[in-house]
Amino acid sequence: MIYDSIILSKTNSPLPVFKSGKPMFSKYNPQREAEVFLQNIENKDFFVLAGLGAPYIISLLLEKFPASRFLVLENSTEDLDFILKSFSEFKEILKKENVFFT
Repeated sequence: MIYDSIILSKTNSPLPVFKSGKPMFSKYNPQREAEVFLQNIENKDFFVLAGLGAPYIISLLLEKFPASRFLVLENSTEDLDFILKSFSEFKEILKKENVFFT
């Protein structure tokens, strides 16, 4: 498993932490970091996400490009299970027919 734990950012947002001790997103404002990241993303029919981590990026992508399809790749089934159980937001994302996990 590549994840070690979940911590809270300065804005009280949960963040996955890798075994190396580094958080996956900004420890200050991960939502803002995701918004900045997506500013230059153009509409595409298909997205591949290398690691799910937290719902910040995929939630914004789904909002911005609702007709696109998304393939989410995680390191292992253990990692995917850990992340899905750690964030309640993924319950709704799992129901979407245009999002695939592996």
